[in-house]
Amino acid sequence: MRIGIDAKRAFMNQSGLGVYNRMLILGLREFYPEHDLFLYTPKQRISFLKENHSIQIIEPTNFIYKKISPLWRSFKITDSLIEHDIDVYHGTSAELPFNIGRFKGKKVVTIHDLIFEHYPEFYAAIDRRMYRYKTKKACRDADAIITVSNQTKMDLVNLYGVSASKIEIIPLPVDSRFTSIRNEEKLKKTADKYVIDKPFILCVNSFNPRKNQLKLVEAFAQSKLSADYELILIGRGTTYLEEVHNLIRNKNLIGVRILTTVDDAELIDFYQAASLFVYPSLYECYGLPIVEAMACGTPVVCSNISSMPEVGVDAVGYFNPHEAASIRSSMEEVLESQELKTARIHRGLDIVQKEYGLKMFVDRTMKVYKRNR
Repeated sequence: MRIGIDAKRAFMNQSGLGVYNRMLILGLREFYPEHDLFLYTPKQRISFLKENHSIQIIEPTNFIYKKISPLWRSFKITDSLIEHDIDVYHGTSAELPFNIGRFKGKKVVTIHDLIFEHYPEFYAAIDRRMYRYKTKKACRDADAIITVSNQTKMDLVNLYGVSASKIEIIPLPVDSRFTSIRNEEKLKKTADKYVIDKPFILCVNSFNPRKNQLKLVEAFAQSKLSADYELILIGRGTTYLEEVHNLIRNKNLIGVRILTTVDDAELIDFYQAASLFVYPSLYECYGLPIVEAMACGTPVVCSNISSMPEVGVDAVGYFNPHEAASIRSSMEEVLESQELKTARIHRGLDIVQKEYGLKMFVDRTMKVYKRNR
């Protein structure tokens, strides 16, 4: 089978959709090497592939399309799909070429979320209109839609009227790096670099109002945990990050630290060394850090809304993210009971092994490619 993939994010985005795309491509290469892959990208900024004769990377060659890559992605990719006799084309970031109707092969699109519909205040009006148009059109044009959670599936059904039978839920896999064995020497090196000398509670997320770090800091300040633990927030941001900084300064919270320069290898050390992982988001289409923490053998507490309960299942403690008292009691419950902490760790590792492996993710995606083709 000849599979075309919108690989822009794989080559252009370090995190988020970039991770999803790279895991899909590398997983297909590892478990289904008999199929030919055609990767469509306007540029290559990230190098992640080894030489392989069955992978072709296709970029715009015309000067105008190089300069105006959205035009190439919206119209010229279809010509290439026809020229290369592609069997299946997968739009991996909620869009398909506008003229994809000319392509007679199978059309698949992944739609990760409709956050712009739930939190329109975080998006410019023109961006919301464009996202809405592209997503609705992709839903109409696609033969099959992949989502990462039931939350997004229900959003598509309820907000856009998409038929539930057209949608397949395929949870995101966890990178195998997060299941690696603890290296105590490496953990100590990272702890020394960041001057970490006491147990800590960890939160990993970008800083924006939807991620709700302010409420987590309030909960930590109200708790009795600050005597024995630090709260470490890892992520980047701008305005909201400064709001969190201001809260920490105003309350003189010396036990709360924000780190913005942690690299990927060090991030795994933080996950593995943390006494507890907290995820207080107000809305998620998935919540991959929850799975990453479970894979590292770290107990997790998180919000009880949107997709998070379906991701953490019964391995995670849940709280109301709008109430600092709820967050506080959930953290204290785990950290004050070694028995509960151990049980949550073991259940989390079990769920990761059974539900969030790369092969299962790729197998499920391949079934979508092959179904009714």
